Amino acid sequence: METCRSTQLSVLTYFAVFQIHKSCFDQLVRSGHFCCPVCARSLVDMREMWAIYDQQISETPLPQSYQVKKNDTLRFPTCWYQIMSLFQNLYAFAHCRDCLRTSRCRFHVLGIKCAGCGGYNTVREKGPLLRKQTDDTCE
Repeated sequence: METCRSTQLSVLTYFAVFQIHKSCFDQLVRSGHFCCPVCARSLVDMREMWAIYDQQISETPLPQSYQVKKNDTLRFPTCWYQIMSLFQNLYAFAHCRDCLRTSRCRFHVLGIKCAGCGGYNTVREKGPLLRKQTDDTCE
């Protein structure tokens, strides 16, 4: 295996730090991997994919009747709708791998959208999910 510095093949430099053979990059993208294998940042423009995520999330709302009210307790959820009700109006702290910000983002089981750049290349930070109480506060 040759290095990018000693190769005669085309080499791409991305994020001003990493180098990859053009053929390796093409193979990554063809196989459905759109993130850097080193730092996990998106390698290509993902706006079209994020729009699909937005649409899927908007089409997958959870019914209001399944929301857990502040005084309700679900000690041992037994049905799928009881489990899904736990995810209504929830927020989580998430780290975005693209813009490198950590922010409070709306939680959805299909994906967590970055409050900074609007992408879904996020990973949830440790800590509890926060339930929205008013327009500005979470508990």
